[in-house]
Amino acid sequence: MNFKQIYLTEFMGSGKSTVGRILADLLHCSFNDPDEFVTQKAGRSIPKIFKQGGTRFQERGGLHSLQPDKGGER
Repeated sequence: MNFKQIYLTEFMGSGKSTVGRILADLLHCSFNDPDEFVTQKAGRSIPKIFKQGGTRFQERGGLHSLQPDKGGER
């Protein structure tokens, strides 16, 4: 297969991180978890971000910054 990136999208708690890690292992590629990026950047957990009025739009910025053409990881 010749692909650059795969993005998994679905509702919270649906297993994107679990499936993403498994898929990355099977395809022998790296895995970037947007939740880890957002929590690291925000300095708080996803539940705290929501409790304090944050949204998943913060995740979009994380995904955008991980795109290779934007200078992120591959």
